[in-house]
Amino acid sequence: MSNQCGESSTRLQNTRKRKRLGHDAIMSSRGGEQSDAIDPTRTYSSITHWLVVAHDNGRITIHSLPDLELVYQIGRFSNVPELLVDMTVEEEEKEKKAKQTAAQEKEKETEKKKDDAKNEEDQVNSEMKKLCEKVVEAQIVGMGINQAHPVLIAIIDEEVVLYEMFASYNPQPGHLGVAFRKLPHFIGLRTSPYVNIDGKRAPFEMEMEHGKRYTLIHPFERISSINNGVMIGGAVPTLLVYGAWGGMQTHQMTIDGSIKAFTPFNNENVLHGFVYMTQQKSELRIARMHPDFDYDMPYPVKKIEVGKTVHNVRYLMNSDIYAVVSSVPKPSNKIWVVMNDDKQEEIHEKDENFVLPAPPKYTLNLFSSQDWAAVPNTEFEFEDMEAVTAMEDVPLKSESRYGGLDTYLALATVNNYGEEVLVRGRIILCEVIEVVPEPGQPTSNRKIKVLYDKEQKGPVTGLCAINGLLLSGMGQKVFIWQFKDNDLMGISFLDMHYYVYQLHSIRTIALALDARESMSLIRFQEENKAMSIASRDDRKCAQAPMASEFLVDGMHIGFLLSDEHGNITLFSYSPEAPESNGGERLTVKAAINIGTNINAFLRVKGHTSLLDISSPEERENIEQRMNTIFGSLDGSFGYIRPLTEKSYRRLHFLQTFIGSVTPQIAGLHIKGARSSKPSQPIVNGRNARNLIDGDVVEQYLHLSVYDKTDLARRLGVGRYHILDDLMQLRRMAYYY
Repeated sequence: MSNQCGESSTRLQNTRKRKRLGHDAIMSSRGGEQSDAIDPTRTYSSITHWLVVAHDNGRITIHSLPDLELVYQIGRFSNVPELLVDMTVEEEEKEKKAKQTAAQEKEKETEKKKDDAKNEEDQVNSEMKKLCEKVVEAQIVGMGINQAHPVLIAIIDEEVVLYEMFASYNPQPGHLGVAFRKLPHFIGLRTSPYVNIDGKRAPFEMEMEHGKRYTLIHPFERISSINNGVMIGGAVPTLLVYGAWGGMQTHQMTIDGSIKAFTPFNNENVLHGFVYMTQQKSELRIARMHPDFDYDMPYPVKKIEVGKTVHNVRYLMNSDIYAVVSSVPKPSNKIWVVMNDDKQEEIHEKDENFVLPAPPKYTLNLFSSQDWAAVPNTEFEFEDMEAVTAMEDVPLKSESRYGGLDTYLALATVNNYGEEVLVRGRIILCEVIEVVPEPGQPTSNRKIKVLYDKEQKGPVTGLCAINGLLLSGMGQKVFIWQFKDNDLMGISFLDMHYYVYQLHSIRTIALALDARESMSLIRFQEENKAMSIASRDDRKCAQAPMASEFLVDGMHIGFLLSDEHGNITLFSYSPEAPESNGGERLTVKAAINIGTNINAFLRVKGHTSLLDISSPEERENIEQRMNTIFGSLDGSFGYIRPLTEKSYRRLHFLQTFIGSVTPQIAGLHIKGARSSKPSQPIVNGRNARNLIDGDVVEQYLHLSVYDKTDLARRLGVGRYHILDDLMQLRRMAYYY
């Protein structure tokens, strides 16, 4: 009886605690379960406190409280080694002797120097070196559930370094039996480059006001669905979250620029929010994070239950709405046959134990970003046995606008009724119009209006817009249509190879992806109404293609192709090159194998808000280099971006030599594991190594300062030049 009373009182206390923390109002994004930052089923007999001290000489010491006894010390922390261990007495004596010897040699060198200008320059370099070695701030923060994962967070050389604490044997009596391993995360705290135009280290951006520097490391508990974490202030505000699956995640939050103060904030109006102050205008802002997002992932994720298999998603910018094509299996007892050259439907009745086939039934829905739910009364159903093969947002020439374009939603379908019935397809053009919303349904202000819907003579397998006209793929042919008077008028067609199933265009050129004959470059001449194949990939060893897209670098364009073996191949149109056979053959510029199948590409503008751009010409050059994001079948995504010649040379040499200082992950050779497969001689290209593996070169960010400096010296550049190149690439792809 006493045990039951004790259990009921414990449950009552936990319930009160959850109500106080607001767990009934905010549910975790991982399945909706309720969780606390502190596990109520565990109790701790004693709580200890420790003092972490960062010295000017780069040493970090840990003292017990309240007696301030030294229990741990880390030497040469400014080197940012991979492993931190307790310094022994012998190591401390050696370090003292080495410092004394270095000081004596420095005094002798100072006496020999007579050039005052050189002395001033050396003094400036010495002061800059001291600033780079100084630990600005350091904290040990408990993260994860029950805060059972202590993490050492320190700021040194305008960089945040993270070390995870783990139990380790310590031979020194009375000292902590722990050690620290470096976590593979790099967080830069400056927006301008590390190197000035003159090639020297730029001054520090972390300024002091009235002799004091703002605190940058802000631990917190319970913000939205995040149990605990750390907010890093400064020029690049960054959120640190220790994921439930056991990994640290970093999310940059730079929408308001630099922040100088941060603290959690919780009341009835803003449940589990936070307060921060901006650096530029000194504005105090109250905010909260979306509770239905999962921040434990490399990119924050929000899951939307659709209940169907999603095939196509397209964002309609003019309507600020998403068009989604999905399907659900539906049992069918129908068979289509040909009678007197007409298609007829036969229904076969079966008993309840008979397993009927379940072909997918396709539908088109509109989703609003206000509540991420389907817009009421906008569902568009397709016919039985009809599959949607493409959906695009196409800008077509309009009669209502002089010299302008109207944007329509175009869909391509294929009707497959069996072997006896000829395969047909439809082209559907529709627009999303604004209507008066229904009472109580604010998102019902959008409707789908069908402008064109006709059956074609063959399967419609691809769609895109080319110079205000509609380009469609129908089996082995490609057609160009003009939309006029709510009807499509044929202008030109072109015979391709076997089966065109993907089309992409820029102005008057387009990429056509064939199921067997790889990729072709199509050119359309509107004045002559002529369409022709300008060049194509004629490799005999080409694998079955999966997706293609353009790679835009200002005035230059490349062509990306992915295949079923996980290869990404970069082509270019170079008619002056001898291996291009006068331009008839696309030349291979680069090839890499990423180990997964890529089924989609997306071309977007780079994220330039974090870059310190000095001139309009530089901004224009950077903005004209577009990122091409790819998605794979295993759920991962990445990006490809053009490089300048100078950055490419530095990173290419870095990729060549970095294997000598970093371990091979899973025993995979850096070059061999990423080479295209299967290995075949390249006939239509001379050098297929014009591509840098970002996963490989970014390992440079996680090296110690000694290894970074040594490797940069071997490359003939400074380590800050390499850091600038890598940071620019990273920040151009941060879209969250």
